[in-house]
Amino acid sequence: FRTEVDRMVAAASNLEPLPGYSRASLPGGLEWEHEREWAARGIPLGTDHRQQLEEIANELGVSVPWK
Repeated sequence: FRTEVDRMVAAASNLEPLPGYSRASLPGGLEWEHEREWAARGIPLGTDHRQQLEEIANELGVSVPWK
């Protein structure tokens, strides 16, 4: 099974991407890459989300890891 999946991933990565895209991939490929990156570097948060989480943390009396 893994050999077949690896073959399909390799075949998809060799396809010419559609206009406007830098590469071709299978469904879930981008999400898989994000999961790996975010596990290593942390989930990116926008300013608004960060502020909302800080407000909630203050209300609950807990610290946030980015301060």
